[in-house]
Amino acid sequence: CKEGYSPQSDTDLYCSLACQTGHLTCSLTNNVYAFEGCKKGYEMVGNQCVACPNRCTVCVMGICSECEFHYFLKDNQCFGDINCTRFDYKYDPNTGLANGIICQICDFGFFYNPNQQQCTRCKEQPGLENCLICFNSTQCKICKGTHIITADKRCIPFVGCSSQCQTCLYTDPEYCTTCNLKEKFLSSTIVPGKCVCDYPNGYIEKDGGCGKCSDGQCQTCGQDYYDCTSCKPISNRTLVGSKCICKQGYFEAGNSDQICLSMNQYQLECYDSCYNCQGINENDCTECGDPGIYNKYLENGNCFLF
Repeated sequence: CKEGYSPQSDTDLYCSLACQTGHLTCSLTNNVYAFEGCKKGYEMVGNQCVACPNRCTVCVMGICSECEFHYFLKDNQCFGDINCTRFDYKYDPNTGLANGIICQICDFGFFYNPNQQQCTRCKEQPGLENCLICFNSTQCKICKGTHIITADKRCIPFVGCSSQCQTCLYTDPEYCTTCNLKEKFLSSTIVPGKCVCDYPNGYIEKDGGCGKCSDGQCQTCGQDYYDCTSCKPISNRTLVGSKCICKQGYFEAGNSDQICLSMNQYQLECYDSCYNCQGINENDCTECGDPGIYNKYLENGNCFLF
């Protein structure tokens, strides 16, 4: 007999006894029902067969360890899209209860196709054959190395423009007509044919690209993004040379707003060798104390014994 069915008697050749849900085999003797074992996808809890989570074939205490064919195990749950790297539950708008799963992030080179409800490969879409990462079935985000992206998000063969150009003159690949879209603060209108930082709007050279001075630690800059001439007034920083460093008693928190935080507020102390400091690390010392008492000198933010 197949799973879930048993013969009602020794002469029953049709396995006509249907077992209760989840039961592997069963019997009916003198109107007393009995069963042995649970079907795949169920587990024995007490004297009952309890269903495993959706698409799960083997589980213990509700925790899945094996899934149905064509499904894979992730975080003790079974999912059917091997090209999805992050799932989330989708919810019924009327009840607010979870009624399925939906892919949040597809693997590299795939996008979520709502029609097929799965991740689909970018380069298999018409017109995206040379696309590495796409937004959807018609728009590319990043093309492969031999192609460049157009304004309508398609990939066209790279024809040899300067690295700063998005487009250039056919007769002169160094003469930019528009600038690289990745460097959105480059402008080709300030110096004809050249892509330079849009300095009339406050952008200057930064690590081979462009940055706005006030987005960093500086309030104003010189010729370079890191060449500070003044510090942001609310950043708890002071100008030392051309750098805006944390004031004494404050530390570098690494926040996006570039504001130094108070060590007292967070109950932090200077490194043991420091007398005063601008942070909690060994090389954040600003003073080493009276040399006659502590016998130390300051060098590159560290306190050393004489």
